Amino acid sequence: MRKMLTFASLLAVTTVACAKDKQSSTMPASALEESEEAEKEVATTPTEPVIEEEQPMVGEEPRGTEPGTEPGTEPIAGGAEGELGEEETLGEPSSDVLAGRSGAMMSRDTVFVDPGATEPMAVEEVVAVLAPTKGNKVKGTVRFRAVGDGLEVTTDVTGLKMGNHAFHVHVFGDCSSPDGESAGEHFHFSGSSLAPTEKIITGDLGELTADRTGKATLTANVPQASLQGKFSIVGRAVVIHEKTNDPNQTPDGGAGKRLACGVIGIAHEDTASTPSTTTPPATPTSPTPTTPPPPPAPSPKP
Repeated sequence: MRKMLTFASLLAVTTVACAKDKQSSTMPASALEESEEAEKEVATTPTEPVIEEEQPMVGEEPRGTEPGTEPGTEPIAGGAEGELGEEETLGEPSSDVLAGRSGAMMSRDTVFVDPGATEPMAVEEVVAVLAPTKGNKVKGTVRFRAVGDGLEVTTDVTGLKMGNHAFHVHVFGDCSSPDGESAGEHFHFSGSSLAPTEKIITGDLGELTADRTGKATLTANVPQASLQGKFSIVGRAVVIHEKTNDPNQTPDGGAGKRLACGVIGIAHEDTASTPSTTTPPATPTSPTPTTPPPPPAPSPKP
């Protein structure tokens, strides 16, 4: 505004000066005096600059205007819902999201089976297929299913020595090394796995008890474990150890060597249930061919 006013005033003064020089060469002295008086009046009269208003482009809202407000007014920060200034937050996934209902808000921390599907379903079951480490014969499966505020763990393993064996969730889903050490440290279900502060055995799934044949089965609940959020176990690893946990040795439990390792992945719904144990029908046997009886012997002549 000041710049435009100064420019207008300078233009007026320049115009008057040019007119004065032109008139002074042709006008008589009396007329020149009258002209000077008129110039003084013009110089003392304030001039209003013409300000051109910036026109918005086609399809563009005028600056300083928000929908539902008058031009030139500013929106109030932190006002009613939907106005500027309100901070949006993403909380934990709701029950609708976990049930796969598309109408619910989807959290960025929710793990979906197919994130690009029209009706995405949240992951509710995962599985780790265990393979033996070098020099061992331990193998099997460990399944995790979301229940309540934790996970239900179902384990079926063979190839163990008779007795108890600890098994845990480990940080990295990497079972590539022969000894299983590539899976890293135990995974902390609610804190830092690389620098745990609590004096607890982290990632603990309990104890497996193998019978004389080396088979061990277990179904148990792990309250703090989760398939969703930043502490999701999806993509981690399950490791079975040679010994039981020692509560005085935290956070790894001092369970010894790693006998088997498996990466935790999303379970296919067709293979998530226990296979049927129904005995297939017996294959019918084909009848045994019989040999025709020999022809009767001819009777002796009299």
